[in-house]
Amino acid sequence: MTNHKLMKNLYLQFTFLMFSVSLLGACSEDKYEKKYYNTNTQMTPEMRTKLSFFHKQEHRIEFNGCELIYNDITFKIGDDSSKIKGELGSPSTEVTSNNNRVYYWISDAIGIRENLESNTINLFLIDFKSDYFKGNEFYVLVEGIPLDKEMTMRQFVDSSHYEFDQFEFGNYSYEKPFQNCERPLVYSFYSNVRFNYIGEGHARLKGEPDLSDTSTIESLEVSYF
Repeated sequence: MTNHKLMKNLYLQFTFLMFSVSLLGACSEDKYEKKYYNTNTQMTPEMRTKLSFFHKQEHRIEFNGCELIYNDITFKIGDDSSKIKGELGSPSTEVTSNNNRVYYWISDAIGIRENLESNTINLFLIDFKSDYFKGNEFYVLVEGIPLDKEMTMRQFVDSSHYEFDQFEFGNYSYEKPFQNCERPLVYSFYSNVRFNYIGEGHARLKGEPDLSDTSTIESLEVSYF
């Protein structure tokens, strides 16, 4: 084979390889766009950019109703913890309390609480206050909706298919129940909830939350309801 033919063959092989990689990436990004479309919300250029960035992240975390997904590995609250722990590798921190042990990864950005008697997961969390997120653009998907460390609860709800009347309100969290899971779950969006108050002094009563002025979402936890 002449040098010319050899170089031509190598060029064709390289071109085919690059085309295959590009096609694979496009298909993967399309998967996340389809998941977003399934939420009945409008795809915007901003959301398309966020989904594309999410696809390229080293750590891809999805909260998908009854299921949780880490880098395309699906697991659930109540599952044996060994599977997802094997995917995440050695934890950065471990904290034991009573019959539970919490494992943290990625500078304590991700956490799993494990029941030590059954070795099953009873809580999964992502903490946007972790040093890992400082200076980093990072998204998680909540039923296909991109969520990042700078979003307020109002911004998240407005970009999603959720309505505030689907949430229960605490002083420091918005809680979204998922009753149709094998065992009901709750998503707890930790964010300071500002309430309107009626009256003054000792007679002051807590009214409805002020949903026009919400705070940044500091963390998200999934646990049994």
